[in-house]
Amino acid sequence: MTVSAELLIALLVAGSLPASADPVRLGLIAGDPVAVTLLVPFASSWSLELAAGGSPGSTRSAVASLVLLHDLTAPFAIGVGALVPTLGVGTRLALRQVRDATDRAELTIGLRVPVGMAWRHRDGFELYFEAAPGAELADPPRLSFEGGFGVRVDL
Repeated sequence: MTVSAELLIALLVAGSLPASADPVRLGLIAGDPVAVTLLVPFASSWSLELAAGGSPGSTRSAVASLVLLHDLTAPFAIGVGALVPTLGVGTRLALRQVRDATDRAELTIGLRVPVGMAWRHRDGFELYFEAAPGAELADPPRLSFEGGFGVRVDL
């Protein structure tokens, strides 16, 4: 499945569900990978997270992901914001250069299960962290672990 097919599926799913009152959020996560994120709420406690960026690891890969996120509990107040734990499931595409005798590019698709926590400020931004174990469906299959800290702002 290509990135454009994933996006089309996401838009069809989002268009068939009731709209959310929460705003769309644009952000940046720093870790592995470093990526720009777009969080699109589409129903009460459900969101789609799209991300694209690069992995700073030794393979220097480009990555993209599409994840269905769920807020695990109702937000609970902490200071001037609310803390929200999240759990998701989704796909991950990676394009990396394989440094061997062939020196070729390799495109892999995988699954990821991000677990995170967001602190949503009442003035329209959030600070969050995420840890995401996953598996690349390659030959041979590879396990992965990604994570980082990020910030998002309401659009």
